[in-house]
Amino acid sequence: MAELSRAVASLRVTGEDLIPDEVSSLLGAPPSMAYGRGDTIASKLGTVRVAKFGLWTYHAPETEPADVDAKAVELLGRLTPDIEVWRQLASRFNMSLFCGWFMERA
Repeated sequence: MAELSRAVASLRVTGEDLIPDEVSSLLGAPPSMAYGRGDTIASKLGTVRVAKFGLWTYHAPETEPADVDAKAVELLGRLTPDIEVWRQLASRFNMSLFCGWFMERA
């Protein structure tokens, strides 16, 4: 039977006019990965593309055993608690909080 093994959580902010340094400044943390519209992005396989929109993403470290609640709290605890900043970002950009559980066979 499979068991929960580890958990991950990340915040993703996207938008056509997103400027990564601005989002970092507002949220009070550097991104795990970021780029602006028009930036050149190289994949791990060596292919290159031009970004059609800006992206700012922040990942909480993985944990074992899996505790997705702790991951979400840890991730959001590292960012600003200012609700007005969150409202401003949400009015300008698409935002999503990804939480994932990974399973292993016992």
